[in-house]
Amino acid sequence: MEVIIKDLIGIESKYEEDLKGKKGAIQRHTDAKGGEIGKEGENYVAAIDGNSLISTIDLTIQSIVEKYLEQACIDNVCTDGGNVVVMNPQTGDILAMATYPSYNLNDPYTAYTEELKENWETMVQEERTKSLQAVWRNKAIADTYEPGSVFKLITASAALEEGITDTDNTGEFSCTGGIEVAGVRIKCWRYYRPHGSESLRDALMNSCNPVFIGLGQKMGVQTYYKYLRQFGLLEKTGIDLFGEAKSIFLAENKAGPVELATISFGQRFEITPIELVTAVSSIANGGTKITPRVVKQIINGETGEVTDVPIKLGERVISEETSQKVLSMMESVVAERNRKECKSCRI
Repeated sequence: MEVIIKDLIGIESKYEEDLKGKKGAIQRHTDAKGGEIGKEGENYVAAIDGNSLISTIDLTIQSIVEKYLEQACIDNVCTDGGNVVVMNPQTGDILAMATYPSYNLNDPYTAYTEELKENWETMVQEERTKSLQAVWRNKAIADTYEPGSVFKLITASAALEEGITDTDNTGEFSCTGGIEVAGVRIKCWRYYRPHGSESLRDALMNSCNPVFIGLGQKMGVQTYYKYLRQFGLLEKTGIDLFGEAKSIFLAENKAGPVELATISFGQRFEITPIELVTAVSSIANGGTKITPRVVKQIINGETGEVTDVPIKLGERVISEETSQKVLSMMESVVAERNRKECKSCRI
């Protein structure tokens, strides 16, 4: 008997009880031999339709994301594929969630790339199954990765909240191309031409590793891990999908100076894309944590009554003031760098 993929993964799996409804039936009383007992005859019980779901996915945004994700993966020869998540930070609504390479939902058991199509007939069943299971995985929630420099937003938020620094203290930091931590020299990515004097805004625009290592050192392991917990980075987000993985961090009591340094600029640990976008959404949401969701309404199959799935607001992670400061710096990373790189542009 063939198993339908839609019942195994995704929204259909998570909301199976809402969607499946009840089968119809014909009821009658019979003896052990199947003979009819009594005069009640047959009683027909009508089937009950399952409920309908209103997804948070925006078809237009989803289509655009899928198109350009595929283009980016092909242009940059991304052998492991890629993933994009678009989330409304005020509601937690997932507006788009795309993975490349993808597959045909109406025909999930066939080869999904040109290379696989060429070799499909010669592949043994074990190889086919392995390749299919790989593409069925929702990388946004099931796969972890090292986030890199985007994680500097978390370090900057924590440092601002702790009052260690501010956004525009001119010359507060100095990049000399690297920083020594417990006898280990950790380089800035631009070690060959150091950034020199910087404010926090400059450091974020320049993605300067030594500045964020220094901020991590000032906070210390205990304080830094406190913010990791508050941002929800040490646990699952609770998104309404099965198969969500958890981040991989070194235990707090085992994190030394070098480990703290590398975490501060986004290396030597792994998180899921949904954990990262949820954490950054806390910054965009005025400092309050929000739980991501893919279903926003449930329509009763019998009555047509619409039930809203509640928005799940969590605790305050950072102050609204800190949130605004970080958002301002995030804007500068795009706007100011573009102006510097395109001096001939007229704005």
